Amino acid sequence: MLTKCPVPLFTASSYNFILSISEEEARVKALNEYLSTRSYIQGFTFSHADVEVFRKFSGPPVDQYIHVVRWYRHIEAIYDGSSEKNEPCKLQTSKGKRVQPPWSPPEGTKHSRLCLYNSLTRNKEIFQPQNGKKVLWYCCGPTVYDASHMGHARSYISFDILRRILRDYFKYDVFYCMNITDIDDKIIKRARQNYLFERYRENKSAPDQLLEDVKTASELFSVKLNETTDPDKKQMLERIQNAVKSAFDPLQEAVQAKLPAEEINRCHETLHQLRCPSLDSLQHLNIPLVVGGPKLNTVFEVRPHQCRVQGHDHFPSPAGHAIFDTSQDAVGLLGHLGTLLAHIQAAVNQHPQVLFHQAAFQPLFPEPVALHGVAVAQVQDLALGLVKPHTIDLSPSIQPVQVPLQSLPTLKQINTPAQLGVICKLTEGALHPFVQIIDKDIKQNWPQHRALGDTTCDRPPTGVNSIHHHSLGPAVQPVLYPAKSTPVQAMSSQFLQENAILLEEAKDLLSDWLDTKFGSQVTDNSIFSKLPQFWEGEFHKDMEALNVLPPDVLTRVSEYVPEIVDFVKKIVDNGYGYVSNGSVYFDTVKFDSSEKHSYAKLVPEAVGDQKALQEGEGDLSISADRLTEKHSPNDFALWKSSKPGEPSWDSPWGKGRPGWHIECSAMAGSILGESMDIHGGGFDLRFPHHDNELAQSEAYFENDHWVRYFLHTGHLTIAGCKMSKSLKNFITIKDALKKHTARQLRLAFLMHSWKDTLDYSNNTMESAIQYEKFMNEFFLNVKDILRAPTDVTGQFQKWENQEAELNKNFYDKKAAIHEALCDNIDTRSVLEEMRSLVSQSNSYIAAKKSSRQMPNRLLLENISSYLTQMLKIFGAIESDDAIGFPVGGNSQNINIESTVMPYLQVLSEFREGVRQIAREKKVTEVLQLSDALRDDILPELGVRFEDHEGLPTVVKLVDKNTLLKEREEKKKIEEEKKRKKEEAARKKQEQEVAKLAKMKIPPHEMFKSERDKYSMFDENGFPTHDTEGKELSKGQIKKLKKLYETQEKLYKEYLQMVQNGSAN
Repeated sequence: MLTKCPVPLFTASSYNFILSISEEEARVKALNEYLSTRSYIQGFTFSHADVEVFRKFSGPPVDQYIHVVRWYRHIEAIYDGSSEKNEPCKLQTSKGKRVQPPWSPPEGTKHSRLCLYNSLTRNKEIFQPQNGKKVLWYCCGPTVYDASHMGHARSYISFDILRRILRDYFKYDVFYCMNITDIDDKIIKRARQNYLFERYRENKSAPDQLLEDVKTASELFSVKLNETTDPDKKQMLERIQNAVKSAFDPLQEAVQAKLPAEEINRCHETLHQLRCPSLDSLQHLNIPLVVGGPKLNTVFEVRPHQCRVQGHDHFPSPAGHAIFDTSQDAVGLLGHLGTLLAHIQAAVNQHPQVLFHQAAFQPLFPEPVALHGVAVAQVQDLALGLVKPHTIDLSPSIQPVQVPLQSLPTLKQINTPAQLGVICKLTEGALHPFVQIIDKDIKQNWPQHRALGDTTCDRPPTGVNSIHHHSLGPAVQPVLYPAKSTPVQAMSSQFLQENAILLEEAKDLLSDWLDTKFGSQVTDNSIFSKLPQFWEGEFHKDMEALNVLPPDVLTRVSEYVPEIVDFVKKIVDNGYGYVSNGSVYFDTVKFDSSEKHSYAKLVPEAVGDQKALQEGEGDLSISADRLTEKHSPNDFALWKSSKPGEPSWDSPWGKGRPGWHIECSAMAGSILGESMDIHGGGFDLRFPHHDNELAQSEAYFENDHWVRYFLHTGHLTIAGCKMSKSLKNFITIKDALKKHTARQLRLAFLMHSWKDTLDYSNNTMESAIQYEKFMNEFFLNVKDILRAPTDVTGQFQKWENQEAELNKNFYDKKAAIHEALCDNIDTRSVLEEMRSLVSQSNSYIAAKKSSRQMPNRLLLENISSYLTQMLKIFGAIESDDAIGFPVGGNSQNINIESTVMPYLQVLSEFREGVRQIAREKKVTEVLQLSDALRDDILPELGVRFEDHEGLPTVVKLVDKNTLLKEREEKKKIEEEKKRKKEEAARKKQEQEVAKLAKMKIPPHEMFKSERDKYSMFDENGFPTHDTEGKELSKGQIKKLKKLYETQEKLYKEYLQMVQNGSAN
C-alpha cells in the first residue's frame, strides 16, 4: 500500500547534518537530541530520509538514547526493507497498521504451595483439595463425661488456628464438622457411679456401717492397685488409698473406744463435713512441741491474707503456709480474729537448727488457758495431758474447756480427736511488743481487718485458696472462726461447712464397689443422658471462652443411632463384619486380606497391641466373655449388645449400643460423603481409633481414600509431666483461664508447632505473656503516632533511606511469613518473623525520635495493620479494630478508645503545661503531684502516661490489671536494686573492716596463731618448722616470706593511719 508523507520528520538541513556525521555513536547522539524536539509517532509516517538514516545503523541503538530507540523500533515495525531512494513510502502489507512492540513477562520466582504434614505418609505433602477451593474437614470431638482440660485445649485451639488460616489466609472454603461422643463406656460407668454414690450419700449410713463399707471397698480397691503395672497410675491409686486411710482412722478409733453414741455421732458427722489439711501431705510442717506434758505433733494451718508470721522461717514451707519462729519470744500468730497465742518450747535435740533462749520461757511456763479462738491441729496422741487450766473471759458467753491433768479428753471437750484448740497464756508484758508489731503490719497491709486487740468481732473472711483434695500438694481450706456467742466446747459446729470428708475421700473406692454390686440395677436411660448433656454445655462454654470457632455442623452420637445401625448393616453386607452373641464385630483379617484395602494405615506397627485395642473397646467391653466373641483379637466392636445397667437401642441384632469407632465413621459419612479432605484429632487417637475409623469407612464405601489428609496435634505435658484425666493429673480449661487469658494461651500454642509436644508450664506462659506485651507496646506506640494532628497532605511524607529500608524489610518479612505458613503452617516461625519486623520498626521509630523527626505515619500504619490482620487470622484478636489488641472488652472497645482518648489527650497536654511551669518556678510539690497522677492514679483507670524529655507525652490505653502488675514489678525491681545496693555497701564495709583488722596484725604475730601448721618460729615470728618438727622447705619459706612482706606493708600503712588519726 502506497502512502504520502505529509509530515516529514527531517528537514533537508537536519537530514544532511546527521548523515554527514561519520562516527555512528556521535550520529546516534545527534539524532537523539534532534528527535527530542520532534513528534515521531503520532501522525508520523516515515520518509526516504528516515530510511536513509535507519540504514546507517549497524544494529539497534543502546537504551540510553531513548528517543532514538523509540524511533528505531517504530521504523523497524513498519519498514519492509525494500524502499529505494526517490521511491514513495511503503508500509509492510502484512501488518496493515501500526502494532505495539513485543512484550514478555518478567522472570518471577516460583510460587510456594501449602504443604501439610500428613499422618498417612508421615511427610509434608502439597495440599490439594478434591474439589477446587472447597475443603471438607472432620474433627473428632470430646467424650463428654467430665470437665474439659488443657489436653482438649491443645487439640481444639490448634485446629481452630489451622482452620482460620486455611479459611482467612489461603482463602479456602472450609466446611467444618465435629462430633460429640455422648454414648461411651466411660460415660455409662461415670453416670452409673455418680447415681449410686449420691443415693448412698443420701442414705446416711451409720458410722459402723460406713466403716464396714469403706473397708470392703478398700479390699476391692487393693486388688485393683496390685494388678496395676503402670507406675503413674499406681502412684495415683496409692494417693487415693492414703487419703482414705487418713479419713478412715479417726472415725474407727472413736467407734472402737466405745464412746457415747452422741459423741461418736458428732465425730462421724464432723468427719463427714470437715475438710482440713491431710497430715501426710504436711509432715514437713510438723514441729515437736512440749506443752507441759507429752510431746505433740501439731499441724498449723495459716491463711496468709489474714495474718503474717513475725520472725524468720527456719523450716521449709509450701505456698500458703507458714510457721513461727521460736527465737521471737516463742509467739506464733495463726489467724487474725480467732487468735492462737502459743507459748511453746522446741525440742532442741531433734531440731538444733531452731534458735531460741530457754531462759525466756522460765517466768511464763507452763500455765495454759482457754482463749476465744481455735487452731487447726492434728493430734496424734489422744492421751494428751495438760497442766491445770486457767480461764480468761474475753467474751461473756465463753465457757472454757476444762481438761483435767493426765486424763483422756472427751470429744465434747476437744471438739473431735482431729481438732484441738491449744491456747497458752503469756504475760501482758511479754505479749505487748509482739502485738504492736503485728498490729502495725496489719494496718499497713490489710486495713480492712481489725487490729489484734479487737477480739469481739464475729469472724474474719475465710480463705479460698483451695486445692483439689486429690492433688499432691497440701490443701489450704476455709475455716470459719466461732461467733462471739459460741462456747468453746461447741466449736466443732463451726467447721461443718464442707462435704463429708470420709465419703469424699473414699468416693472413688465406694463408687467402684457400688457399681460392681448394684450397677446392673440402673435401668433408667435418662441417667445416662443427663451427665453428657451437662458436660457438653460446659465444653461449649469453654470453647467460647477460648475464642474457638463453633463447627459448621455438630453431630451427637445419640442423634445418629439409626444411621449407625444402617452403616453397620452395610459393612456386614459387604463381607467385612460378623455377628456374635448379639454384638457385631469388624473382621480385620478379611479386610486386610483384600487387595483393595489395608488395615492400620496410620500406625501399622501397632497392629496386635492388645492394651491399646482394649482401651479402644472400653472398660465395659473387655470382659472374658466379650473377648471370646471375636474371631481375632484384633477385631473390634461395631455394635455392642447391652448388658443390664447399660443404655440400649433397637437393632437387627437385638438391644445394644454403638461401638466407639463406628460413631465417627457413620456421622462423618452422613455429612461429608465417601471422601473428605481433612480429618483431625489428637496424636493419641491414631491407633486404634483413627485406624479403625479408616478401615470401617473404606469397608462401607469400598474405596481406599476416605481421608486424604490426616492431621494429628501433638501431646500436651504439664511442666514436663504426662497429663492424663485417668491419672487425675490435669488442669481444667476453667482453671487455666483463671491464671491466663485466652489470648495468652493461644499465643503459647502459636509459639509451638501444632504437631509437636507442647509443655504447659510457667516458662511457656511467661514467654507468651512477654510476646503479647511486646506486640501491644508496638501497637500503642503506633496509635500514639497516628493520633498526632496533621492535615490531609501532611500525612504524605517524603521517604528517605530509612523509610525505603524499613519498607523493604516489611515486604521481606511478609514473604518469609508466607513461606512459613506454606511450610506446614509453621506459626512458630511466623511469630518470630513478626517479632523481628516489630523490632526493626521500633528501631526506626527510636531513630526518628532521637533526631526530632516525625516517623512516617502511613508506613507504620501499613505495618501495624498487617500485623493486626495476621493476629486476627490466628484468632488472637477478636475485635474489628484496625490496629492492635482490644482494650477493656471486645464489644465496647471501639467506644472506649474513640470516646476517652480525646479527653486523655487534653489532660496530657494540660499536665505537660503545668509541669513546664512548675519546673520553671521550681515548685516541687506540683511536680510530685504530676508524677502521682502518672504513677498512681491513672494506672488504676487503665491509662499509661509515658514522659519523654523534649517530646510530647505518649498516652496509652492498657488493661488495668496489666498496669497494676507492671507497677508491682517496678516496685520489686526498685526494692531489689536497693537491696543489692545495701548488700554491696554492707559487703564493702565488711571488707574494709576485715582489711583493717588484718592491717592491725603485726607481721611478727601473723603466723603464731597458726599452731596447727607450724611448731617453731624465729625471733621475728617467722615459721621455721612444721607441726611434725621438720624444717620448712625453701619453696615454703619463699611463699611465706612474700606473705610476711605484704603484711609488713599493711602494718606500716595502719601505723601511718593511726598517726594521722584516720584509723577507727
